[in-house]
Amino acid sequence: MSCDCREPIEPTLPPRGTLFLRTEIDHLRVKVERALPDATVERSWLRVTGNADELRAYVACLASAITSVESERLHALVVADDEPLTVDRAFESAPFAVLQRRIEFDWLGTAIARRAFTTHFQPIFEASEPTRIFAREALLRLANSTAPIGRLFSVAQEARLAPALDRVARESAIDAFAAAGFSGKLFLNFIPSSIYDPVTCLATTFAALERNSIPFNRVVMEVVESERVDDVQHLLRVLDFYRQRGLAIALDDLGSGFSSLNMLGLLRPDYVKLDIALIAGIHLDPFKATLAQRLIELAKELKLAVIAEGIERPEELAWVTAQGVDYVQGFYLARPAAA
Repeated sequence: MSCDCREPIEPTLPPRGTLFLRTEIDHLRVKVERALPDATVERSWLRVTGNADELRAYVACLASAITSVESERLHALVVADDEPLTVDRAFESAPFAVLQRRIEFDWLGTAIARRAFTTHFQPIFEASEPTRIFAREALLRLANSTAPIGRLFSVAQEARLAPALDRVARESAIDAFAAAGFSGKLFLNFIPSSIYDPVTCLATTFAALERNSIPFNRVVMEVVESERVDDVQHLLRVLDFYRQRGLAIALDDLGSGFSSLNMLGLLRPDYVKLDIALIAGIHLDPFKATLAQRLIELAKELKLAVIAEGIERPEELAWVTAQGVDYVQGFYLARPAAA
């Protein structure tokens, strides 16, 4: 079986099927039996059968009867009527909480399957000449929606759709970048936890670059949500995989907390982005200014290129330029826009 980023996304609930539930916790099993009196037993599983609406009602009823902690300890699986419960399918069960989220956010799975997204690009300018574009950062947008992209990815994490969404975002960005005929570098965001195995999960990304004749050395992989990385060694293996193929690495949100400084020492990126919150009103805040100055000096000593993001005022642009940052990005200079 392939990893989650490559699995085809099917509708969460079939027109008619069976909801299977299993737990090793005695009191939780009793709760499930009380909430679903129609349930029968098949091997070690409790099961209820119905059409999509009935299954949705069963899930809602059970969700109101158990706690959020219990929903993580209850295994759930929905199988279509024409499909038997095989050992392989049983291994595909997930916590009941995931099934809840998949049903609640079924529209996201549909959007990923249909690639119902657009890519907006925000330019990154040379600080010494802030009308000259150095690179463009790709930002995923849900077609015909104004939903914040951060919320989109948090929903995907809850529903275990983040690997597939992250993959589609990268491939869509590469295709849009090439179709627009952009010059300069392409910054691609990626969530470290969405990549299980670099060889498998990133194959389609490199295939998209080759298909569009984009040299690998024009691509910068931007690590986002680095503070949520649980397995740093795995992330380092992913980044090494990128570097071996000529891609550069950027670390987002430098200055947002201790974790970002810790990651700086571990990841040793080629570019660092000063956090938006640090840049906001920096010309009026001596504390922020001193902190930013030290971070810029540190980056220069380490021979890292510095990008000041979140520039929304001419005074902020003037301040960071005077401190010698290499590149600038923000609404004052250009907002994200479709190609």
